Amino acid sequence: MTRKVFLSRGHSVADTVLPPTVDSMRQRLGGRVGAGSGAFRIGAVVEVPTASGGARTGIVLASTTSSVDVFLERGIVKRTEPGNVKLQLGGTPSALARVAEQANVFATLFEGQAVHVERGEGSSTRGTLREKCRYGALVEIDGGTMLGVGFQRLWPAPAPTSEPA
Repeated sequence: MTRKVFLSRGHSVADTVLPPTVDSMRQRLGGRVGAGSGAFRIGAVVEVPTASGGARTGIVLASTTSSVDVFLERGIVKRTEPGNVKLQLGGTPSALARVAEQANVFATLFEGQAVHVERGEGSSTRGTLREKCRYGALVEIDGGTMLGVGFQRLWPAPAPTSEPA
């Protein structure tokens, strides 16, 4: 049996969708991370066990004393205990090389720093990193608007240069 659902004609669907809150963006980005160090360096190439007894190679995105978040292929992130993670001794697999580079850049960013946010093909905006999360950051852009941005779209903004007068 199918059920028909009718939308109210008094307003459009777009009117019912609220903009995301800072809390929902923070949650989508894996939650805030502290400045403390974990068992693994962000950007490290590691191996995590699979259910079948094998191992998958990934990149560390966040590490605390109790958990490690590892980026695997196709954007999958696995959270596991540090005891389950081993440093990979070989080189970085080509499929994960760009992710490792981006994670290393993200690791250097700090709260209050000016950053560039990639917004689409060839466009970016400048903002201030307000809060680092496991998989990205909350960035404030002009006008006080907050954006939830994944780590792969954040870059340090170059320092302003002073032109000779």
